[in-house]
Amino acid sequence: GSEDPPVAATVFFGANDAALLGRSNERQHVPILEYKENLRKIVCHLK
Repeated sequence: GSEDPPVAATVFFGANDAALLGRSNERQHVPILEYKENLRKIVCHLK
């Protein structure tokens, strides 16, 4: 059905968002273009 979009939403950014290549948490790393696309998808989902 057609649902109204949320009035407000919170997107939490944390340590997983700062994972760098070459570090012990490298398996969590997301390339910047993929990261930007993921944010775009979150925003589109909330609309």
